[in-house]
Amino acid sequence: MDDANAYVFAPWPSDKIRHLAQHVVSYSTPAGQNGLGTDGQEPVPPLATRGLVFLIGDPATEPSVRLLKVRLSANDAALYPAIAAEMLASWTPPESRGSPASEPTPPGSATAVALVSEFYRALERGDGRAASARVIAEKQASGPFTAQALTKFYGALDEPLKLLSADEAGPMQVKVRYRYRSGRKPCNGEATVSLVQTSEGIRIERIQSASGC
Repeated sequence: MDDANAYVFAPWPSDKIRHLAQHVVSYSTPAGQNGLGTDGQEPVPPLATRGLVFLIGDPATEPSVRLLKVRLSANDAALYPAIAAEMLASWTPPESRGSPASEPTPPGSATAVALVSEFYRALERGDGRAASARVIAEKQASGPFTAQALTKFYGALDEPLKLLSADEAGPMQVKVRYRYRSGRKPCNGEATVSLVQTSEGIRIERIQSASGC
């Protein structure tokens, strides 16, 4: 058995690491530098490497990871967010696998506040699939509430969304406050979430922002 002391458990000095969720990080390795994106490659590639690292196995019994490495020229760099979003959309956090929290809420089992809180907690993790499952069916197929669209936006924020409060605002309405940052501009958001009763249980029908973000 290898001696654990023979290994260095730390990021490469030149890499930039960002924690997107408990079991997923994004990283970037600068062009011409050794790092996670170039480990073991000689000579070192001349292009920068960007990617994601996911824990895909059970952390308690069978831990394993999936690594995404993407190298694009300056002309193609704009493609990276779509590539990363596609991979994020296919990932399920280990703690959610087989858990009711990762599936649509059973009929009648959640209050409006609880379901809205579940929606925003999923966005905190960048888990568009779990968030979209709490929206009415017709809005899951296209538009801003699809799993892919939610993952692409909320999974790539510079500062992940944080739900600050969720309070009943009226019959089937919940008022939420949250914050996140995309680029240099922070969002201190406030919105009213309207819900309806469907055959699948309570679902989000629309979200009306009072803050513009």
